[in-house]
Amino acid sequence: MSLNVLGHTLDYAAQWPQLKLALDLIVYGPVAALIIGLAIQAATRTSATWYVILEKAIGVSFVTLAGTLIFFLPITAKGFTLYLGWFVLQAFLYIALPGTLYEGLPLKETGQKLKYKCNGMLAFVITFALYFLAGKYNWFGFQWSDFAAEFASMLSFTNLFSFIWAFYLFISAQYSPNRKAHNVDTDQWWSHGNFAEDLWYGVELNPLRIDSLGLDLKFWSESRPGLILWALFNISICALYTNNFETSVPIPMLLVTCFHFIYVADYFVVENYIVTTWDIFAERFGWMLLWGDYVWVPYFYVIPTWYIYYTNRVENPTWYNVLCVIVFIIGYIVFRGANRQKHKFKEDPTAPVYFPIPFKPESIEVTNVLNGRKTKLLVSGWWGLSRHANYFGDWILATSWGMPAAFFGKVPFTDIPLPGFESYIPYLYLIFMLGLLFHRFARDDEECEKKYGEDWKKYTARVPYKIIPYVF
Repeated sequence: MSLNVLGHTLDYAAQWPQLKLALDLIVYGPVAALIIGLAIQAATRTSATWYVILEKAIGVSFVTLAGTLIFFLPITAKGFTLYLGWFVLQAFLYIALPGTLYEGLPLKETGQKLKYKCNGMLAFVITFALYFLAGKYNWFGFQWSDFAAEFASMLSFTNLFSFIWAFYLFISAQYSPNRKAHNVDTDQWWSHGNFAEDLWYGVELNPLRIDSLGLDLKFWSESRPGLILWALFNISICALYTNNFETSVPIPMLLVTCFHFIYVADYFVVENYIVTTWDIFAERFGWMLLWGDYVWVPYFYVIPTWYIYYTNRVENPTWYNVLCVIVFIIGYIVFRGANRQKHKFKEDPTAPVYFPIPFKPESIEVTNVLNGRKTKLLVSGWWGLSRHANYFGDWILATSWGMPAAFFGKVPFTDIPLPGFESYIPYLYLIFMLGLLFHRFARDDEECEKKYGEDWKKYTARVPYKIIPYVF
């Protein structure tokens, strides 16, 4: 990113306080921290692939930037009360509401399958019912626009709270019953051997867990504090728009809000799929996941909505709105279809899947050269077209979220209209996802090649495309 582009972004955002706060999370940090990360890597003279260097650099970036924000962003009494009340409400709904217990994948050391309580859809419905009732009847002076109006304050407090929470988890892990004598690594407790990585990645797999009830802090944190708040922020920004501009919400803003709402609602429809994902069965719960769940998701993902709010844009043509909807539907079909096929395959490698495209699962058997264990890799349906078909769906969805806010574009250095390319700001989530998922597939491919050896080459010959079918 050139200095001119960086300066343009900051100047552009300076007029929009809420948007600038969200942009600050991504613009400053990665650029500076990448240089710092490369310098550290060179100084220590250790070898690492490019994506490991990038991962460490961006890690330094986010921690540094988030720590800096603590000292510069205000926390108002109302913002503090709103977030604390929000957090307590989501925790209460998770504990108090009935739910179904679903088994996760077996742990590597013991083979135990942890159970997780799923009641997200009920909590989602009750949350929005309370939100609309509280705004309609003005409970305790609450208005629908309050969350958007207190966005900066809530961001500041959530950021500070995430640091405190992460340090608590690190300290409590040192005294956890999951820790064995002499720091022997286990499924539930594993140290990287240094403070920085233990704080960033976490030490415990499932801190603050009640097995008998299926209550799990990490599983709850994956969605309740952040995902639902993300959907609610969009609606609150719409309410703030009508209050301040005394007009109806423009269709582009409604489209972004609806796209995000559907995405979050869909998450809870298939909440049980999450118990078999990497984050749940393998990732430790440290600052990285915690801050991402609590801060990054709700405050960064709403940038397209804030962009529309501050540009106070006119309506897009009907044909363009329809195109946005079509792109979203295509992305949803690919994303949900791929994830559904993968989840069903993990449950039963022989079970056919009928939605959204019927297919009979086909797989090849591979052997882990490190321990001799055999496993099966799916090579049909979406996963026969691409080794990371769900990433492809994610990219299409991310594109549809930015499109409504970027109609009035022009071909560079001309006045020729170029719909969909008004600014890259609405596409910051897409840019982030491109970088994140490129890093992930590079990391995954290298690890799988080491793990499966010649069998991995047979698999990649059967499924040659990494993300985009017939292209890449």
